[in-house]
Amino acid sequence: MWLSIASINIPIGTTIFTLVDSDKIGKVQSVISVGSEGLVPLSEFLAGIVIANFGPSWLLITVSAGFTLLTIMIIFNKQIAKL
Repeated sequence: MWLSIASINIPIGTTIFTLVDSDKIGKVQSVISVGSEGLVPLSEFLAGIVIANFGPSWLLITVSAGFTLLTIMIIFNKQIAKL
């Protein structure tokens, strides 16, 4: 799982630093940080629903499949490969 997280965070971070002006990078990173931290309660809520209805194994399978699919999509994305 750590490999897929790194393969997502590094290209996104590189893209942000490449596209955003250096005088605005702090503001952009702040907005991204607040947005991602603000989604934690929502993700915990959804995870609780999945665990309560289907059990923890379904949550693990779903999250693992999602990370794997996202990693494959990022690896084969030609625009990210150019970076």
